[in-house]
Amino acid sequence: MADSEKEKFIKRATNFKTFNFIERDFTSTTFKEEIRQLFDTYYFGLKKDDPVRDYRTDSLTFENIQKIIKNLRDNNEEKYLNLFEYGEDLGFGSGEVALYYMVNSAKLGGKGSAGKDVFCNNGEFEVKAAVVYKKIYASNFKVGGTFSLNDIIDRLDSLRAKLQLAGNKSAINTSVLETMKEKAKKEYEDIENAYAKLLYDNYFGSHKVVFFNNSDNKEKGNILAIKKVKKEEIKINVLTSNTIKPLVLL
Repeated sequence: MADSEKEKFIKRATNFKTFNFIERDFTSTTFKEEIRQLFDTYYFGLKKDDPVRDYRTDSLTFENIQKIIKNLRDNNEEKYLNLFEYGEDLGFGSGEVALYYMVNSAKLGGKGSAGKDVFCNNGEFEVKAAVVYKKIYASNFKVGGTFSLNDIIDRLDSLRAKLQLAGNKSAINTSVLETMKEKAKKEYEDIENAYAKLLYDNYFGSHKVVFFNNSDNKEKGNILAIKKVKKEEIKINVLTSNTIKPLVLL
């Protein structure tokens, strides 16, 4: 059997998505090099002595992460997307394990981290996988925290009922919200401003956010922004399942 055929066999036999990790493997850096080696070997086909500098960085910055993602995609597009989505069964969001792999000092917060997903030497970050809306907003993601949105939801639903539009207290879709803003601009903006203040004061104001593209297209898995979200950049996206998802200007 030719060597190339043997290599094809090994590649096929080791083509799997998951390892036997547990959550706490990623909440410290104790086994970081071993975890990286597994991804290097079985995702990206690197041998023990191959240079890995193109897949590592000391600081979590937009430029550094963007460059590494390009290198990983060039190596193996499918495996990068597997890395991007890795860890959902462990309670991690898309992009978190990828950042653990890329950033030398990074460790993950896990389920009890109260809004901080990644801790590294240049800061603490929340990670959001978002769909791009109207080319300028991050959308279709939820925020954590223990604060209540009930007052905002009540006000939105009261305005919807006053305008005799479709929906209810559990769900008001984006098109109805846009109609509400057109028909009752001042009232709607007052509600939206109160929502923005609530999210800024209780969530976005305390840390930077890493936004990944989670749109169902070729841009999925790319970095969108790393930023401290300002109050005036927060809008209402949709009321669904008794919560309000935001829009954030990228």
